Order: sequence, then structure tokens, then C-alpha cells
Amino acid sequence: MYKIFVDTDVILDLLMKREPFYKAAVELFRQIELKRIKGYTSPLVIANLHYLLSKIYNKKKSIELLTELLKILVITIIDGETIKLVFEEKKIKDLEDLIQYYSALERDIDFIVTRNIKDFPKTDEIIIIKPDELVKIMESDKDRP
Repeated sequence: MYKIFVDTDVILDLLMKREPFYKAAVELFRQIELKRIKGYTSPLVIANLHYLLSKIYNKKKSIELLTELLKILVITIIDGETIKLVFEEKKIKDLEDLIQYYSALERDIDFIVTRNIKDFPKTDEIIIIKPDELVKIMESDKDRP
């Protein structure tokens, strides 16, 4: 079973039905609900989502949406060790994405699913992938014996 970290933009695609990205986000979360993949996100993503959803809807609706989301996603840990790893990096392109990368790395995540690939580090440890690309991989895996 793949372990995936879901970034803010993909969750917003789902919750706000943003086209043309909604279909891939729905399929990704369907796979999580069916327990074919295990979904993770970070406390940082939850905080960012709450801020954005509170502006779009209101705080009560934001909490309702996030409460439902947390029924199927596991939250990674961001602690002092995570932050130390981030600051040991030679080049920090995007601090927030690097924090998320290291919180995912500590959980042995296979894929970080985002539409913002360019700001994540290029490594062999975790594959950074767009939602529609992961959906295609999962569909091809279904066809294997």
C-alpha cells in the first residue's frame, strides 16, 4: 500500500471543487477512503487550510470540513528535529514545503502529492508527483496480476 502525503493545493481542489483538478483529487481521496492508499498531511497544511477556508466560508464551516478530512488522513509530526533538518539544507527554496517534505520523510512516505512540484526538493527518497499522475500509476497497478 502506498503512503502519500497530500499537500494543501490538492485538498483545496477537493473541498472547493476546483476545475480542472477536482476529478483527480476526488479519485485520490476515494482511494484513501477505500484504504487502497494511506493518506497523510501535516499540521502545517491543516493550519493553512483553516486560514484559507475561514476566509472563503467561515470558521465553523472550516472546522466542519477539516474534521471530516481528519477522519481519513493521518497527521505527520513537525517537531524540533524536523525543523533542524530543514535548516541543515544548503538551499531552502520554500521553507513551508521543506518542512512538509521532512515531516513526510519521517513517516516513510512514498509520494508527496501536490501541484506545486517545483518548490519541493528533488531526491530519491520521496517521489513528488501531481495528483493525476498518481491516479494513472494506481490505475496501471490495478491492471497488474
